[in-house]
Amino acid sequence: MKTAEAHAVSKAGASLYVTDLCKAAGVSERTLEYAFKEVMGLTPVAYLVRLRLHRVRQALLAAPLGSTTVSAQALNWGFWHFGEFTRAYKECFGELPSDTLRRNSVASGLLPL
Repeated sequence: MKTAEAHAVSKAGASLYVTDLCKAAGVSERTLEYAFKEVMGLTPVAYLVRLRLHRVRQALLAAPLGSTTVSAQALNWGFWHFGEFTRAYKECFGELPSDTLRRNSVASGLLPL
């Protein structure tokens, strides 16, 4: 489990599949799924999505004003369907990704003109 998680964290920006985690951990998909559900309460697929959502959030919070867009960061982290991405982001963080980016601008004292 820890091997699969470490592999996921180190490769979060790449196209990563459950089969990749299985190979890294040396276990079957079913074994990995049981382990993830027991330890994290998530399937491996849900974990990978959650990991990428956190990476988008980190990028939005670290971005200087005007240096990026939500769409650019979503694409950068492998989210191709913006509606699904926005829904998942809001479900995970309780706000829209555009609100995160805007809040970051306000918090840094830089307001858009």
